[in-house]
Amino acid sequence: MLPAAQDINGLTYIIVGTPPANMPFVAGLAVSNTGQIYVSPTASAMFANGFMVDSSGALIDDTVGTPLNLINGIARTNTGVLLYTLAAPATTDVFISGLRVTFDGVLCCTVAAPP
Repeated sequence: MLPAAQDINGLTYIIVGTPPANMPFVAGLAVSNTGQIYVSPTASAMFANGFMVDSSGALIDDTVGTPLNLINGIARTNTGVLLYTLAAPATTDVFISGLRVTFDGVLCCTVAAPP
């Protein structure tokens, strides 16, 4: 599963952009000292823990695309790109291993800084 912090609504904390040099990896992903996962829209051929990542450890993601594959309940595109949304949680959203996801598996995220 994703090694990231979640808020009280189950939204996963993310940072959009390239992680600083020497950022520690957790389960193959660049994670800030506050638990935010770095994400990037640039496709890659590398994978860590079933997630597409770039060479800096940023999780490859997209806010558009068709969820075709569910891996551990989280949607990926046909190329393995993680799908996420920054929309407020809906009543149809569910929790999978503590992560909030939409009814079709799109990961619910926030770019707010953790407290």
